[in-house]
Amino acid sequence: MTNVSGVKRFRLYRPGAVARVAANPFALAGFLAGSVALAFGARPLADLFRASPRGVLAIVVWAVVIGGAMVFTTRKRRGAPNMGSIEVGADGFVLHEDEANTAAPPDGEEHFVSFREVEAIVIKPRTIVARLHDGTRAVIRSHEEGCRKALRDAHASFQERPAFAPAAILEKRDETDDEWRARVSDLGPRYRGPGLSLDELVHVVGDPSATFDQRVGAAIALSALGPKVRVAKEEELSYTLEETVEPALKEALRDAMS
Repeated sequence: MTNVSGVKRFRLYRPGAVARVAANPFALAGFLAGSVALAFGARPLADLFRASPRGVLAIVVWAVVIGGAMVFTTRKRRGAPNMGSIEVGADGFVLHEDEANTAAPPDGEEHFVSFREVEAIVIKPRTIVARLHDGTRAVIRSHEEGCRKALRDAHASFQERPAFAPAAILEKRDETDDEWRARVSDLGPRYRGPGLSLDELVHVVGDPSATFDQRVGAAIALSALGPKVRVAKEEELSYTLEETVEPALKEALRDAMS
């Protein structure tokens, strides 16, 4: 495990070839079909020993079926077993494909899953399964107890956070990006009317349960207050970025506070 400030990072393992085939119903069906073809359609023992065309053909068919099954099971898809690492933050987790995986793009690939999407974290003997509200799941292959604890604790903490109702004013309405930015820029403590205090804005920026628009909107409102305010709250805001793992959100927060 590697700790990077508020984010915890763990290595994942890649299942063996047999496990990858057995874990996928299509691959398993292909394996069985290929084996039946080899066993009954080619008379394996006699034909293989005589190296007859029929025996060679059976081997080729079997190899093609199993090879295709292996390719199918190792195709990268969201939540698929992979080699690489996982980063667990306050807002969710990111699965990173290992650059050593030849099936991955040169710069690797990452998949973010928000705890807002996660219904439950299920611990199994060799895997951790994040069951999502839409009925899908993310499979995390880690043997480390620290990874299991980090996911359980972060998800539980996320669920226990009460919604901060005043943050709703920061949501984007039926307005363009420029109109929204202009509006939220005036929602700081200097605003004459409904707005948020300095501490409330800092709270929203760092609240994992707040929406993307609310957190970025709060950062824009803070930035509009001037550099002195940002310097005064620099430590709190820095920790917010350190414990946030959603790539798009981290970039948007940095841009808003720069």
